[in-house]
Amino acid sequence: MTDWARAGGRRLFLSELGTESGPTTLSTLLTYINSNADVWVGWTAWNLDPYAISVTDKVTGLVRDTPKMAWYAPYF
Repeated sequence: MTDWARAGGRRLFLSELGTESGPTTLSTLLTYINSNADVWVGWTAWNLDPYAISVTDKVTGLVRDTPKMAWYAPYF
């Protein structure tokens, strides 16, 4: 996909990504995207179970990070 977009002068955006495979899998993907920033303009995380990176307390309304947020944080 990256080569196709580059050849055609197109830009790509990966929306709603999520994984349960662990931080290594995610790191590989986001490192690749960042290394090809001439084509990939960004990404968003899927924030619903089982991939949620944050949750909202139903009583207080406060938002807190889940442990998976640490997987994404180095790539913000």
